[in-house]
Amino acid sequence: MTNEIIFITQIASIVSFVVVLFVLYRVLVSQKDATIELLKEKNNFLQDKLNITEKNTPDKLAKNLSQRINILHEEMERLSIDQEKNKDIIKQKEKELQSTQEDLERLEEQLEEIQDIASEYFCPHCKARMEVREYHTESYEYGDIDHEFISFKCGYEIVDGKENSPCKYKKES
Repeated sequence: MTNEIIFITQIASIVSFVVVLFVLYRVLVSQKDATIELLKEKNNFLQDKLNITEKNTPDKLAKNLSQRINILHEEMERLSIDQEKNKDIIKQKEKELQSTQEDLERLEEQLEEIQDIASEYFCPHCKARMEVREYHTESYEYGDIDHEFISFKCGYEIVDGKENSPCKYKKES
């Protein structure tokens, strides 16, 4: 083998190494960008869910149902004055009232479930809204480690399930 062939072979191997290195770098960068985009979409989805939950508070829904129950009670009293004439209507209204009360019970159960779900979006000490929830991945030689960062408006912070910063309004016990 001549020196020219060895020289050309070395240059070709160096160029191929650099090309492979850049290709791997682009793959890693595109994967990171896709992960960031996915996390942003998930954050927006959770924010939309939280906004919907705030608009449909349990108090408003329970108030509407209790008003409906009161209206049905008043209507039943009015109809019971002429009971013989309105017997069928009274039975129908009683069924509606029973159905409404069952709806109210189901709604109260759903509201308890919603409150349990929504509780993770509020500070456990002062009920301040969640400001940031982020996930970060740290890569090591033997695998990846995921980290979770949660921050509330009151300053309370949780990193990987451990308190990082206390709540400003936390009541000392």
